[in-house]
Amino acid sequence: MKNVMILIAFVFIGKSLFAQDRNESFSEGFEKQIGLNATNFFLRFVSFNQGLENTPDILILYKKGTNGKKWRHGFGGKINLANSSNNNGQDQINGQIQLSYRFGREHYKNITKRWQSLFGWETHYRGSFSKSTNTSINSNGESTQENSIFNFATGIRALAGIQFRINDRLSLLTETSYVLSFSYRKSKSLTRVEGQAENQNENRSERYSADTFFNAPLSIILNFHF
Repeated sequence: MKNVMILIAFVFIGKSLFAQDRNESFSEGFEKQIGLNATNFFLRFVSFNQGLENTPDILILYKKGTNGKKWRHGFGGKINLANSSNNNGQDQINGQIQLSYRFGREHYKNITKRWQSLFGWETHYRGSFSKSTNTSINSNGESTQENSIFNFATGIRALAGIQFRINDRLSLLTETSYVLSFSYRKSKSLTRVEGQAENQNENRSERYSADTFFNAPLSIILNFHF
């Protein structure tokens, strides 16, 4: 019921904002805009679901430019930490950190007073590191298994999108892209038994890969123009 009331409130606010600046051209006079990836927020209230999707790759999108051209900068990241234990003497610690950055150029064109199309390119850089530790106690003593993974990816993407103007300051954006990406992955696994150095077992692996893929226009970015 709470979600329904909040959604109704947003509908009324949106209608009020939509009624403003009805005769202005799209983002007239504003050189910059900053956007927040609000996909999870909208999905939560549209689906009336308490759960959220995974953290988007890019959380903040900053643009600057006029006369049909803008430079783009995207920033993202997340940190996950978890610690759990059970009655069987097993402890588990998990941690992950991820950072993302995009840089590119776009060309935009006004379709109507409310709608704007855009196309352009971006380079992307993404790095992540995760580590997990599992400790258990059995007849042989305390056994610990450590796993760590490092990932780095870079590449270029062709993008296209459409933007809807709510009022002179606010707009909604969704984009699609075709990506060429190169990635590197390094993993390490170590198992050891306390007091028994000869029982340590370590495995390492490295992998390089190249991929191309299509991103469907599922993200919703709420922009503020200034």
